[in-house]
Amino acid sequence: MRSLVIMLFIGLGPAQALAATQPTVGIVQAAYEREVDRGDPRHDKNLSIVAIDCSSGKIEHEYLCWVTFISKIDETQTLYYDVAAVAQNRNDWSLQSGLCRR
Repeated sequence: MRSLVIMLFIGLGPAQALAATQPTVGIVQAAYEREVDRGDPRHDKNLSIVAIDCSSGKIEHEYLCWVTFISKIDETQTLYYDVAAVAQNRNDWSLQSGLCRR
């Protein structure tokens, strides 16, 4: 909390103050679901992310994530893997690439 207050005091906005945040499973799932809600036919409504491992990309506020996911309708709960790029925007996170339905 103290570092956020200091960052805001020296003139950095909330987006810059949150820049050190690594993406979480919840963040990437929410970004994916926003793509689904936009009606993009490449995205599957039944995808559920179970694990991620992210590292920062070459561009600030962007991350490459190794994503492990399942299909909610697959009774065998087969694990699938993909690499996704996510970026932190001013207000939220967005999916830049990856996790498209085949």
